[in-house]
Amino acid sequence: MRLKRITAPTMQEALERVKRELGPDAVIIGSKTVRSGGLFGFFGKPKVEVTAAVDPAPEAAREPLDLKSREPSTYTQPVITAPELQEIYRELQGMRREVAALVDGTRVKSDRVPLSGALLSVFRRLVDNDIEEETARILVEEVAGDLRQREHDDLAKVHAMLVNKVERLIPVAQETKFDKDGPKVIAMVGPTGVGKTTTIAKLAAVYALSRKKRVALITADTYRIAAIEQLRTYSDIIGVPLTVVYSPEEVQLAIQEHRDADLILLDTAGRNPRNPARMLELRGVIRAAQPNEVHLVISATTKNRDAIEIVDRFEQVRFDRLLITKLDESSTYGMILNALVRAQRPLSYVGTGQDVPEDLEYASASKLAHMIVGDWGSPLELDTTHDTEQHVGYEHPRS
Repeated sequence: MRLKRITAPTMQEALERVKRELGPDAVIIGSKTVRSGGLFGFFGKPKVEVTAAVDPAPEAAREPLDLKSREPSTYTQPVITAPELQEIYRELQGMRREVAALVDGTRVKSDRVPLSGALLSVFRRLVDNDIEEETARILVEEVAGDLRQREHDDLAKVHAMLVNKVERLIPVAQETKFDKDGPKVIAMVGPTGVGKTTTIAKLAAVYALSRKKRVALITADTYRIAAIEQLRTYSDIIGVPLTVVYSPEEVQLAIQEHRDADLILLDTAGRNPRNPARMLELRGVIRAAQPNEVHLVISATTKNRDAIEIVDRFEQVRFDRLLITKLDESSTYGMILNALVRAQRPLSYVGTGQDVPEDLEYASASKLAHMIVGDWGSPLELDTTHDTEQHVGYEHPRS
C-alpha cells in the first residue's frame, strides 16, 4: 500500500491531485484543515491536508483474471519491501497520533507538543477569556516550545511570556499627522450601537480643545434623529461646526465647505453588515468622502463569531484601522485579539466609558495584552479561580 499526504487550498483541488498523482483507485483515509505561513501560525492561509492510499500492484494484476487463457506464470504476487514497510509503519504511527490528538482535544498538529498539567490549565484559561481555541493552542504551544521543560509549571513565567507574545500580535496605528495639503478626513463605520457618535465627539473634543486644531463634523447618520441631535449638542459645547448630509454628493460638498479645517470627522449610520443594500449605501458615502482614515468600530461586548463576521463584511468599505469601544462593559477581552488576527489591521483607539473626552485612549499593545491574557492572581489558584474583576492597564469600570 502506498500512502501520500497532499495539501491544497481547497478539498476539490486536493482530490484532483490525489486522482492525478495516485490514480482513480486511490482511497481517502483522512483529511484536516491546516495553516501555513504567517507569524506563530497566525495570518497563515487555511489549507486542506488529505491522506490517501493506493495499492501499488502492477497494472496486470488489476485486470480481470482469465484463468483459462492466462498462463499461471504470468501472475506475480506484489512484494512489499522492508523500506516500504517502514514507511507504512511511520505513516500509521503519525495517523495514530493525529487521532489521539483529536480525541483529547489538546493539540492542533501532530508535530506539536501535547498540552497537559499547567499548560492545559493555561490553555483553558485563555479560552475562558474568549480567545479562540485555535489561537489559544498556538500561543500556549509556542510558549511551551520557548521554555525549558522544567519551566512549564512555572505559571509566572508562562504568564509573562504569553503576555509578551500577545503584545507582539497587537499592531497599533500611528497617530494622525497633519500637513498643509488640506484637512485630514477620518470616517467611522461599524454596526449599530457600537458608539461611533460618542467616539467622534471624544475625538472632536481632544483635537479642538486640547490640541487647538480646527475641527469640523459631518454626519451621514440621518436614520436616527437622536444621533443628529446628540452630535449637534456636542458640536455646540465643543464649538465646532456640524453639517448633516443626505447623499454622497452632499458629502463631497460638505468636505469642500470645510476645506479650511485641519480635521474633518465623518459619522456614518450604523449598518447591519448582512444587509447588502445598506452596505452599498455606506460604500457610496465612503467613496465620495475619500477619507484618509477609515476606522471600523466594534464594541468589546460583541460575541466572537459576530466580531469575525463584522470584520469580514466591512472589508468592502476598505477600513484601515480597528477601534474598540465599551471596554468598561466587558469582563473578557479575547475578542479583541481574534478581531485583530482576522482583520490584519492596526488598532487606533479604545473607548473606556461614556465620558467625553476622558474615556478615549490611544491603543496600547502592552495594556491590552495584559487584559486579553488576564490577571491570574496567585498561580496556585489558576485551576479554580476565574476572577476577572482585576485587570492590568486600563482602568476597570467605575461603580
